[in-house]
Formats: sequence, structure tokens, C-alpha cells
Amino acid sequence: MRVTFNTFTGSGFETQTNCMSTPVAASTITAGHRYRITVDVKAADSSLPAGHTAHIGFMINDSTGPRADNVLGHSVVVGVASDLGFGVGSFTFDFVAPFEVRYVVALANLTRETSEAVPGSYWVEYDNITIVQLPDPPDPSVPLVGISLGDYMQQIIEVRAGYDSSAWVRADADAIDAATPYAFGVSMKQPVSQLAALEAPMDSFTGALTTDELGRIRVVRLIDPATVADADVAFQFKRSVSVQSIPICAGDEAKGLTKNAGLRHNWEISGDSDFVGDYDPVTGIDAATRTRFKRDSQYIVTAAVNLDPMYSFADGADPVKWLFDVPANGDVQINVINSQFSIGRVSASWTSWFSGMPPIIRCGSVVSMLWDDPRRPTNLFYTTKKLLVKEYKLFPLGGRIDILDGWF
Repeated sequence: MRVTFNTFTGSGFETQTNCMSTPVAASTITAGHRYRITVDVKAADSSLPAGHTAHIGFMINDSTGPRADNVLGHSVVVGVASDLGFGVGSFTFDFVAPFEVRYVVALANLTRETSEAVPGSYWVEYDNITIVQLPDPPDPSVPLVGISLGDYMQQIIEVRAGYDSSAWVRADADAIDAATPYAFGVSMKQPVSQLAALEAPMDSFTGALTTDELGRIRVVRLIDPATVADADVAFQFKRSVSVQSIPICAGDEAKGLTKNAGLRHNWEISGDSDFVGDYDPVTGIDAATRTRFKRDSQYIVTAAVNLDPMYSFADGADPVKWLFDVPANGDVQINVINSQFSIGRVSASWTSWFSGMPPIIRCGSVVSMLWDDPRRPTNLFYTTKKLLVKEYKLFPLGGRIDILDGWF
């Protein structure tokens, strides 16, 4: 496309019919959306008079025919590249369409600071003119929408990693979402492994990743085994049914337990230089807001639970970093977790042998144990206890299973 611009007088970027290309139809440009025009200047007249500046640009208008003058239809100059010196190169113009655009016109002008006529006729040649729509910026009035655990894991496992849906058990995550319907958000700008991405929200739900006997990814969480119905117990260990060692018990130290949790995680921590100097809450940023953005989490919630004395260390422990955005959700969750430690917890371990294949036990399974040896009537399992399996080893060929950490 060649545009020839004739004698021109003036210091502003004006549009004249003798400096315009033939209009190009652009019926797909709609009002309110962002667009980008790119153009290559292939060649230009090299006889530009000294002291003058060349301009190229584009005009959009909604007229139904070729542009005749400045009053035909509505028109807007969407971009100007100046000081070209008639050089060749690529140029880009971004704009928001103020109306439905019917035609795009290429422009070329000469200007000088004084209102002096430019003698002669000059030209510039365009090529590869493209117009693409840019993504619309997010509406600042619309709050961020969190994601559920099930949808998040599907994004990582199926969409990002490309595994089939059979590689994991979504029902595990959906059950957690049903019990704790707390949406969260994740922002990772640096590459991370798939495992690290999956583990990111687990602490928020007191969950953990594991695999089952079929090699599928499973999600389990810490629950009070005493609250599990008898029908949901995975297996009943009994001294009279299998040969087994007496359970060895020890108090659960609950390492990492804290009564404090941080909500709305700051994926990038701000510093003093990131804020304006105005501390006024209306015209600037107040001190409380600055403090929230200068630490790991914007909000801190504390459990109102009386812990067993063996867990007194949790009172002043550092907050655990959760990904929940809503402080009220975190407040409920931190109280639920700490309520499980209002009594001293115990971890038990034992070994059981079976004449055939041992039972299928998974991390997160709830089992029961009855070791009713009359010689040891004071042992903790003389009456049936339910335990949450946190760690185990299975020896299928030997008919043996080791419960390394049964929590109750």
C-alpha cells in the first residue's frame, strides 16, 4: 500500500484526503475492545526537506464508504509514529475502539514547527498491515474468584501434566471440597514440579498426597478416627484373628502444630519502596494495609481452643501459611484442627501376619484394633480403638503388614 502526501501546511498531525490510503474494511472491530495494528514500512521517498518530520499513523472511522473529509462519519486517529526520517521498519499502534469500526485508513504527513508550506510530493510504502484483538483488561470491580481443590488438581494432573483422569481419584478431592468448601488461589511465576504444585494447597486442608494399590494419586486428610462410623472402618485388627505383636504406643508430639494461621498468602512480599508516601487511608495507603502486604500472609487467625498441656508450644508458634482468601474460612479451619488436640494423641505401631493375602490398607484409612489379652488388661487396646493409618508397610508375599503409625 502506497500513500502519497502532497503539499501540507501546519504543525499538528492533521488528516487530509490527499494523505490517506484507500479505506480497508474492518467490520470485526467492535466498540470497547482493545486492538493492535502492526505495519511494516518497506520503502519511502528519500527527498524529505530538511527541518521537517514525517508521521505515519492510522485512522479508524464508522463511515459506510470511502472517507471524503473530516466530517464524514466518526473518526479517531489511533496512533502516530514520528521522526521516521523516512526510515524503514515495523511499527505498532494499540487502541481501544470507541465505536464499531467499518474502515481503517493509513495516514502520512509532514510537519514543521512553523506554519510553512511543504513543497512537492512525497510517499511512503506500507506492507504486512495486521489488526488483532488484544485481551480485555480485568474489571477492577470484579473480585478474584478462587478455585476448588478438585478443579485445581484436575488442572495440574490432566490439563497441565496431560495425564488421564484415571491417574487420580477425584472423589477424594470432591469429598474435601464438600466438607470444607473453601476456595483458594495460587500464583506461581517460576517453574515448579507437578508434585510441588499439587502439594501447595494441601496444608490448608490438612491433607496429604499418597497413592493406592492401583498406583492412583489419592488425597487423604487428618481426621479424628473416633468420629468415623463403624461401617466405614477399612479393617478390624483382632488378636484372635491374626497373629500380631502387641501394639507399641507413644504420645504424638504433633510437630508443626500451631494455633495461628495466615490467610490470603502474599506470593510477592512488598517493601517500603512499593508504597506511595501518603498514609491517608482515603488518598493513599494506611499503615495497617502496608503491614499486611509486607509479610507472608495478609491476615492472621488464632484458634480459640484449649489444647492438651503437652501441646502448649502451639500457643506462640509461627502461623502456618494457608492459601484460603477468606479469613472466616481460615478461622473455622484452625479451630477444627486444634480441637483434635484438646486431648493428648497417641501413635501406635504393630505387626500382623495373615495366612493369606493381608488386607488392603491405605494411608488415611481408619482401622480398628482389639488386643484383648487377659494377661495385659491395662493395655490401650483391651477394648476396641479406631486409628487413622498415617504410615504402613505391606509385604504381600509374606502375608505381613506393619502399621508404623496408627493415630488416635
